[in-house]
Amino acid sequence: ANNVIWVSTLSNGGLQPSLWKIDSLTGAGISNFSLGDISGSPTLNLFGTVVYVVTDSGDLVAVRNDITACANTFVSGATSGTGFPIPAASSSTNDAIFFTTTTAGAGTIHKASFTYGPACGGETFVAAGGFTPPSGIGTISTPIWNPLTGFIYVGSSDGNLYKISPADGSIAGTRIVNTGFTIGDPSVDVFLSRLIVGDTQGRIYSFDVF
Repeated sequence: ANNVIWVSTLSNGGLQPSLWKIDSLTGAGISNFSLGDISGSPTLNLFGTVVYVVTDSGDLVAVRNDITACANTFVSGATSGTGFPIPAASSSTNDAIFFTTTTAGAGTIHKASFTYGPACGGETFVAAGGFTPPSGIGTISTPIWNPLTGFIYVGSSDGNLYKISPADGSIAGTRIVNTGFTIGDPSVDVFLSRLIVGDTQGRIYSFDVF
């Protein structure tokens, strides 16, 4: 609707911006933000008003898509961020966002709430829960929240796909995908009720939602 593209990049050692808003019709830059290195992709919320990114240092940043030069940062306290954030159940003034960080080799899934208004200023980030899945499941991927089940799904470096309770982080189900290979970020086909995931062997897998 707005003819814009959001692109994330590395920061060239802090010498350049790392989040860019670009006019998709002309290729011209509209605005940019210096947030440090960002290896994951930006994610737009349901209403198209906020863009979220997870920085490589582990912070969650909310940038207004409908307002110029308006950004807010949620400091997770982790040492690194993983993949891209997932805005889940939303209203026109509030988002619940899931994202993954890593500290000392242990992955943590965070849930944060972001409340915003019609103008820049007064935005609020609140930690809305978070958990470290049980040890021994390897490094975890970006989480996906499945509206069909209400559970979170993550891939892991141990070759499995995990179903995790967003309430307490307990494992509610497991699917062996490809032992010995890292499983990437899952996605959900809500129309066919399928989970889609890839691995580092270059294969793509489809599972019935479990």
